[in-house]
Amino acid sequence: MKFVFLVFVVFCWCDTTTTSKSEEDGQHHQEYYNEEETTRPDKILAHSAVLDPEGAYHLEWSPDRDNITFRLTVNTRGYVGIGFSPHGGMDGADIVLAWVDDNSGRVRLSDRHGVGNYAPVIDRSQDVVLDWGKQNDSHTVIQFTRPWKSCDSQVGEDLDLGPDTVRVIWAYGDADPQDEQRPPYRTLL
Repeated sequence: MKFVFLVFVVFCWCDTTTTSKSEEDGQHHQEYYNEEETTRPDKILAHSAVLDPEGAYHLEWSPDRDNITFRLTVNTRGYVGIGFSPHGGMDGADIVLAWVDDNSGRVRLSDRHGVGNYAPVIDRSQDVVLDWGKQNDSHTVIQFTRPWKSCDSQVGEDLDLGPDTVRVIWAYGDADPQDEQRPPYRTLL
């Protein structure tokens, strides 16, 4: 297993629930989506970037007046994480961690923050909203929305986003976390 910790700079600017499992052509698919029109899986997001040299981690995002929507498409059946960092490291970063549970098919999404160089801690206020998520034989795809300014940015758990350049940190692992409260630290591919 190799360790990856990469900083990628992204420029952002302002300008009823259903769960299903299906077997198609021998492939197992798990999906969750919020049925609001603005969060549908076929919504095209305005910006995109490939975050790693192997092309395994794709980030898409679309800003609107109050929120920003992110879609992570990662070549893994394990967890995916993305963070927004004031300095390019985990300490002080605003982190989102997500995965599709292999047993239940339930999408797990949590708003976290970095304290030192340890596994990210769950925020007191969960300021991210799961739009939808799915997993197939090779990829995990998660779409979520978060506000530009959150409730817990004043207590140091979230980082306000805006029209300035922000440092993005990212991670993914080959398995789901065994303990939701304490995910693996740096078991990244």
